[in-house]
Amino acid sequence: MATVNKQELINEFTQEKLKHHFDNNNQFLEDYARMFYFYANKFNPLISENYREEFQDMLYESAKTQYYNGYFIAREFIEHEETVIPDEWLSRSEGMLKEQIPSMLFEAGGQDFPEIIRTETSQKLVRWCITKFEDIRGLLQEVFMDITLLGSLRAFLDERDIRGVKTVSNENKELQGILAPYNDIYFIDPQKYLMCLLHNQGSETWEIHLWSSLQLPNTKIGEITLHYLNTNDLSNMSKYLPVYEDTPVEMANYEKVYVNISILELMNEGELNALIETVVKSIEERNGVNQENIALSVSVINRYL
Repeated sequence: MATVNKQELINEFTQEKLKHHFDNNNQFLEDYARMFYFYANKFNPLISENYREEFQDMLYESAKTQYYNGYFIAREFIEHEETVIPDEWLSRSEGMLKEQIPSMLFEAGGQDFPEIIRTETSQKLVRWCITKFEDIRGLLQEVFMDITLLGSLRAFLDERDIRGVKTVSNENKELQGILAPYNDIYFIDPQKYLMCLLHNQGSETWEIHLWSSLQLPNTKIGEITLHYLNTNDLSNMSKYLPVYEDTPVEMANYEKVYVNISILELMNEGELNALIETVVKSIEERNGVNQENIALSVSVINRYL
């Protein structure tokens, strides 16, 4: 634990850096707003309509205190005399850092970590909620933990900038997959990421996982398979596969991507629709394929064997 004087310095540093981001960093503001509304929308099934605006106002204030606390905790960790953070580790992609930071801080904080991250503003929201809504405490704790760790991630990214550490580039064309760079993990929302299992010319298989912040024994919640076909592919298939018999291939530069998504039924409809939109948009932008040439199939299942 830092001394009182050092804590004051870390507090001043944290306030200064976050004020700079909120006042001058447009990308940060966009990401922060997207993060907040992702978590705020999780509560919609639990919060009655007449309380929703008041709840979101209180949640927004709580999120700010948790984000600040996460940044402060990470700075304490970074500046601790026994902490060694190599530049090589900081040079990893943001997705890799985000997935690895929770376990580092959980280990450093021990069993008291959930207590360490608490803020008075957030506890006030908890007390207000449990008198009005059922089964909400667990989700509040989950959201507070996530936002705290996102604040910690920001502290590590700032530390990387302070040191002038260059990140591993994903611009290598040989590593550019149909859906995302397959040498990285790709967060599709604040709580879920994609990890490539198989990659071959024109085909990919990705798994959908929950962020390690949730500390679940099994984080896999879905799979995505993609097949990219052009005119030559379809022409060759029409010669040998009965299903394509008598199918004319008349289009020049024809491209089509077949996408199959399977997802556990635990995901709510809003998050599933957002996931589908993110996947389709990424395919369009990365491959120059129009949406009408993306054939999408989605299945909701109750478990993976």
